[in-house]
Amino acid sequence: MADLHTRFRVRLKLLRVGKNLRQEDLARLCNCSVNTIQKIEGGKVLVNLDHIERFAAAMKIPERDFFDFGDVSPNLIAEGVKVRARIRKRHTR
Repeated sequence: MADLHTRFRVRLKLLRVGKNLRQEDLARLCNCSVNTIQKIEGGKVLVNLDHIERFAAAMKIPERDFFDFGDVSPNLIAEGVKVRARIRKRHTR
């Protein structure tokens, strides 16, 4: 099973996309940078409680919804890893 941070960042993206928000939209609503959203969703930085509170307020959902991992399957996580690897490979050419 994936660690908590991995499941959280996948769940964050699912919720964001489910609300039809781009990373830019969420960043504006949370008063943070797009780079911060990208790094959290990409697993480059760890989320903190302040981020969770901001994300919940911006998406108008309770904080606990970020920890409902029922739709975060190992296959979904594995696919995200593959996609990121392909993107990195393209950028290194």
